[in-house]
This record gives sequence, structure tokens and C-alpha cells, in this order.
Amino acid sequence: MSAAAPPKDPEVPLAVTKEVHMHAEEIDFAIAAAKKSFQSLIRNDIRLWQEVAEAIKKEFDAHYKGTWHVIVGQHFGAFVTHETHHMICFKMGGVNFLIFRHG
Repeated sequence: MSAAAPPKDPEVPLAVTKEVHMHAEEIDFAIAAAKKSFQSLIRNDIRLWQEVAEAIKKEFDAHYKGTWHVIVGQHFGAFVTHETHHMICFKMGGVNFLIFRHG
């Protein structure tokens, strides 16, 4: 009898960037954090897009310091002021992510 394979992380759509004012390392971090949180939502570990945004914000606050803001949702518009080289807006499937540092 063989051991069961470990559960595979749920697939999430590829990220399509809309607007980027970030260094490559931060871009990779943002997409990885969004993917991880999106997978948590699919697995029902978290239940709301608000919780996805909170999880991403906590990761950015801990890793990059400063005051990070994260907006996640299917339909929203935004005009924000951000620190230079610290903003990204991208889409995964039908979900938009806006991550920026200000303050």
C-alpha cells in the first residue's frame, strides 16, 4: 500500500499586470503573496476577498516594512498616491489586486 500523495495547491489564474511601479523582487513577492492568499480562499481557509487583502498586507508589512495598502476585488476603481517604485496593479482571472506603499 503506497502513501497518499500530499494535497496539491489549487490552481490559480496567471497574473496579468496592468500598472507596475515596482522593482522586480517586489513584483515577484506581490504575485506570490496574492497566489498564496488566493489558494487559501479556494481551499476555504479564508472566506472573503477582504481576508485575502489582509493576508497580503501582513506579508508586505512584515517583509518590506512601511505602511502598505492592499485592495482586492472584482470591481473597483482607484486613484492613489504612492511612494515611488512601490505600486502594482494586476489581475488574476476576474480578480483585481492593487498593492502600494504610502506613509
